[in-house]
Order: sequence, then structure tokens, then C-alpha cells
Amino acid sequence: MDASHSSVMKAQQLHEKAAWRGRPITARTRYLSRLVVMHPQFSRAVKQIAKGIGQVIRRGKGKAAVVIAPTGAGKTTLVKYCATRWGDRQLPDRVLRRVVSFSVPPRPSPGSMSSALLAALGDPFHDKGRTDEKERRCHQLLRACRTRLILIDNVHDVPERRATKGIREVGNWIRNLDEIPALVICLGAKEGMAVIDANSQLRRRCTCRIDINYFGVSTDEDRKQWCRFMHKLDIALPLADPSNLAGKDIAGQIWMASYGIIDIIIDLLTHAVEYAVKAGREHLVQDDLCSAFQAKFMDASRQINPFSPGTLPRTLDDKGDLFHRWLEDSDALI
Repeated sequence: MDASHSSVMKAQQLHEKAAWRGRPITARTRYLSRLVVMHPQFSRAVKQIAKGIGQVIRRGKGKAAVVIAPTGAGKTTLVKYCATRWGDRQLPDRVLRRVVSFSVPPRPSPGSMSSALLAALGDPFHDKGRTDEKERRCHQLLRACRTRLILIDNVHDVPERRATKGIREVGNWIRNLDEIPALVICLGAKEGMAVIDANSQLRRRCTCRIDINYFGVSTDEDRKQWCRFMHKLDIALPLADPSNLAGKDIAGQIWMASYGIIDIIIDLLTHAVEYAVKAGREHLVQDDLCSAFQAKFMDASRQINPFSPGTLPRTLDDKGDLFHRWLEDSDALI
């Protein structure tokens, strides 16, 4: 990218930020709830999915892949992004639902998986019929809607709720989806691989694994990537002026306050934007972030606020801290 093009882009970004001046808080929080800020892992995932969809269309055969991501790393954001990028198309006689997504039901089985998929496709009788009938209707509707991407979220719930036989039955159900010319993506924590591994045919067909992890700061490259993400996020915030989130001190504090977990970062900044706008400012200051952390996490006196003046910088993963053993528990509550 040459310098002139970069200058034009920067000017356009500043112009778009300036348009937020005076806008109500509701518009800003609504925007943040839909915000997607690309970073290398997310971009790679999108490219792999787009490539898989292209292969499905060219070959006319189903394909499977798995996205491994811990809680809060951006699985839900990825699902929303795909639904927006490859949205529905209205034809005179029907709607083409190119992307369908659903979560593993509380009692996962071939019958309940079919019901969940039928509900996502808009079938008013999704819970009616025998198991084989519901599965047949799934395949008929997917073909009629020309679905090209099927996203199954929280696949890690299957091994938690079913024994070996049940895991294999759900794996068989997923495998049968390859009769449809669509890319089937299984999303979940690493425990979800048990569903793939339990079925040799599904394992052979699911050759693509996409990992999305939390941001780290243990190496120079990690820290550079983190600061680049903070800069992009700063530009994307619904505030008229920049907040210098990529500055060394503030970027480090935000990482400590979020542990590099995307969902927490967005939630924290959403609160901070509300405090800034209520105070009549169009940029964030440290007090906004301090108040946002206090509002979200300070439900116990033992918690340390990384944004409090005079606080010694440290990761919040000691015993009793917010992120203690977080990486050992992919289903930690956010």
C-alpha cells in the first residue's frame, strides 16, 4: 500500500469516526454489539471457510471442518459474520438460506439435532416426526434452500452429555450431512474433537482444523499483534476522537483486564464508551476503563482493578483472581 493510499484511508477513517459526535448511547452500544474487528486468526478462519464453500460449490459434494476456540474467543462473532457475509437471498418462490447455524441441544441425539436444524431452517413442525423422518426433512430443506454453510456451535457439549455410544450416534448424524453440497463446520472447545474422533468416516472427511485462541503477550510478536489489534479497535470504536488504546501502558492494562479474551474486551469497552459519552467526551480516558472494570468485575473486594492509579501491573490469574485457572476451564463463565 503506497503512502498516498494510506493517507486517504486514514482520512476516511477519521471522517467516519467524526460522524459519531453527538450520537446517542443506544446507537453506539447497538453498533458495538455487531462490531467485528478483523485480526489474523479471525481472518484466517474466514478465508478457510470461504475456500471450503468454494470447493463445495465446484465439486457439488459436502465437506466438513472444525473450528476449535475456547469460550469468549469469538465463535459467536464468527457465526454472525458468516450469516452477514453470505446472507439470505429472496427469490420469487422461496428464500435461499445459504448459511444455517444452530447450537447443540441440551440432550444431543440424532433426533434432537435434526429438530434443532429444522428450527434453524424455519420449519414450524421441527419437533414432529420420527428421527429418520426429521433427518430426511433436514436434507430436503437444505437442498431446497441451497444451503452452503452449516454451523454447529458448542460441539464440545456432546461428550459432556453423552456416553461413547451417544457421541458416536451424533457423529454419524453429522457425517450424514455430507450428502448435502454444503460445508459443515463444527465449532467448540477442544473437547469437541471427541465427536470427530469417534467416527472414522467423519474424521477422514474433516481434514481442516481452524484454531482461534485468546490474544497473548508472551513474545514480541504477540505484543505487536496485540497493539495492532488495539489500534484497529480504537479506530472502530463509536467515538468521534481516538483514544490511543495502542499506547504501551493502556494496551497492557486492557490485556490484564481481559486476559486477551475478545468477548471480555468488547464488553469492557462497551461499558467504557457509555461512561465517556455520559461525561460528554468523545474519547476514552483511564477513569472510563477503571469504572467499566469496576462495574463488570468488582463483585468481590479481592479483585484488583488494573486501571486504578498506583496499581502494580500483573496478570489476574493468581488464586482468587478473575482469571485463575481460566485456560484450564474453556467453559468459564463470562
